[in-house]
Amino acid sequence: MAFDKKKYKEAMKHKGITQEQLADGFGKDIRTINRWLDPKCPIKSDRVRDLCLAIDASPEEFDPNWEGAIETENVTRVSARVSSASKNGYWLLKKLYGVSETEVVELAPTLFSMFAAAIFERTNRGENDERYLAAEILAKEFGLVPEHDNYMMPNQEDEQKESYIAKLKIFGESHEYFGEINPFADEMKKFVKNSTMVKLGRSNGGSCPDSKGTAFDIPVINSISGNDPEISEAISYGQIELFGEKFKSLQQNPEQRIRWMKDCVAEEKRRMSEYGAEPRQNMTDGSKDTLDGLVLDRPDSREKRLRDRWNVSQT
Repeated sequence: MAFDKKKYKEAMKHKGITQEQLADGFGKDIRTINRWLDPKCPIKSDRVRDLCLAIDASPEEFDPNWEGAIETENVTRVSARVSSASKNGYWLLKKLYGVSETEVVELAPTLFSMFAAAIFERTNRGENDERYLAAEILAKEFGLVPEHDNYMMPNQEDEQKESYIAKLKIFGESHEYFGEINPFADEMKKFVKNSTMVKLGRSNGGSCPDSKGTAFDIPVINSISGNDPEISEAISYGQIELFGEKFKSLQQNPEQRIRWMKDCVAEEKRRMSEYGAEPRQNMTDGSKDTLDGLVLDRPDSREKRLRDRWNVSQT
């Protein structure tokens, strides 16, 4: 029995995987994918394997007589469980720089090693230790801080980071006094500190930084949102899926697209209102989430923070 391409396409549809995503995953154009899935076009055993692994399926599901070896080392799985925010990132990077998802995944270990090396190679405060010690003494002298062993000055926070790094905990941990300590995320934030195009989301201690809240390119996202900071924020958190069929179908109708995106934001607000909270913003002050990424937030302060974050002036 040959590879059942009709059944394969049904599995793709059930899993929400498009031919465009397959093309991105394999680094091919859409015509090549169309040819592979054409019932009249013969397909090799190793290509059957790669197509099935790409949607997290077994070749035997579509060809009970399939014979071959399952080697997954070099196969990109388009159905890998990444956030919608990351998928928006792939979509934006392709639009901006013409790079495929496969190329971004190929670069990931190199970029990761660069930031990891920066963490281990960075120098200690050294010369600033005496200054921080003097500040601590003066602060306690004038009653500005409690005189107990649990109080920690900024240099002690750095020592805590160094401790995590020495233990190879480059993602840190949630600390009792300093909140979320994540050396890897801190290094990334230093890199984009002065950028007017890219801003990172908040990272938790002990977790690998993800794409949620990342502004991959502020001017481009603002052009998509019509300079609506709430829509831009929803895009950065993956609440609006740029890679989805709905967004694609509205590409040629900007007004209808904006209305749809505003509806997405309104729906998210309704969902959040059930918990009495607004969507979490890009807060980097170490405060902890109260509920699945949500914090209580006054509407006026949230509006200002969004305008500042997305470089949008008040109208």
